[in-house]
Amino acid sequence: QVGFSPLHSASVRGLRPLHAMAKGSLHNLAARSPAVRKAQTAGASKVLRHGSIKVKATNPQEANRFKWVVQDQKYIRRKATPRGGPPFVIEAGERWLDVGANVGFFALSALAQGAASVTCIEAEKGNLSRLRSNLKLNGHGARRARVLRAVVRGRASRSSQVLLLSRKTTRHSVLSVPEASHDGKTQTVPVVTTLRQLLNGRPSEAVKLNIEGAERVPDAPR
Repeated sequence: QVGFSPLHSASVRGLRPLHAMAKGSLHNLAARSPAVRKAQTAGASKVLRHGSIKVKATNPQEANRFKWVVQDQKYIRRKATPRGGPPFVIEAGERWLDVGANVGFFALSALAQGAASVTCIEAEKGNLSRLRSNLKLNGHGARRARVLRAVVRGRASRSSQVLLLSRKTTRHSVLSVPEASHDGKTQTVPVVTTLRQLLNGRPSEAVKLNIEGAERVPDAPR
């Protein structure tokens, strides 16, 4: 089971609705494909491929997410659209804002489907490094794929700079982590911004928003 919350249905400057996904139990998804099973049992990073996309998966969570995002295209369905709106599609020439880009699987999928560019926002340092590596592995430079390390909140405040680190690389959050007892590991993220500020600085036709429960507080433009 994957949990979704229909959080924001506001349109960006009259454009298509924001696409928001809340805390999803991606780490619980069964790894059914041979490529995912191979990555899980190998220990070291493995190159996974689907069509023109190739990535390095460094742990089981990344292998599962690759299957979920790239192979199964689970973002492209009604459950991933706020308030029961129609499933969105990635159209050729669109500029996307990917908030909670993780290691880049959605961005790579969007670019492979014809998006003109994707601006990737990721807070966690290790994920950010692997995001850059995966973009480079697929030949995407800064013109088509821009990367920013930042926390996205309802208002830009220094008190929001602390990111709680989960043992699961898909579940870092400024709010809470899934472990019953957090081990205290954190990162201080240098930039705190808002969705409104991002869209003002990086005009986009569509937004993918997946920031582990903090989707409830960004100030979506109206």
